[in-house]
Amino acid sequence: MAIITQLKLQTKNKNRVNVYLDDAYFCALELETVVKHSLKEQIEIKTEDLEKIILENEFSLAYLKALNYISKVMKTTEQVKKYLSEKGFINIVIEKVILKLTEYKYLDDENFARIYVNEKSSSNGKLKLQQDLYNKGIKKEIIDKVIKELPSQEQKIAILVEKYMRNKEATIKEIQKLYAYLMRRGFTYNEIKPFLKGWEE
Repeated sequence: MAIITQLKLQTKNKNRVNVYLDDAYFCALELETVVKHSLKEQIEIKTEDLEKIILENEFSLAYLKALNYISKVMKTTEQVKKYLSEKGFINIVIEKVILKLTEYKYLDDENFARIYVNEKSSSNGKLKLQQDLYNKGIKKEIIDKVIKELPSQEQKIAILVEKYMRNKEATIKEIQKLYAYLMRRGFTYNEIKPFLKGWEE
């Protein structure tokens, strides 16, 4: 058992309270948490009980930060984990937040991947889309599933070729640039090759 010897509002954040046990600083809690658990000066408390309160407090903070982080733009599970980790939250708190966000459908990696692909596929090939999703922390099985749903790339490549070559002469140099451009967009050689025929000679 320990005695809460002081509860002191922080100078820069009046919603945070510094908690002192036996005259030594122990932790900082949200004012709301202090009130909720009826924490007062000169009362006895088990250290393990206070540690549970700290975890609850950290979860509430992390959950609110995560909600704010995903409120403007959709994020992946991995992006939220990284964000909370950079904010200093421990893994047990982060995992609990991720579980709740997923349960409420605020996080849905498959839905994120499908929306991302639908938005970006008009000007990007499967290879680039796969790499982009991988970089965002989407699992391979989800990437494969979503990419398989994509229709043929032929029409998209034809549109990009037409736009790129507009007002350009079909010189060897320009065709080489076109090829490099389409490769950067994530299209494969086999997908691009049919559109280069007639210009390669």
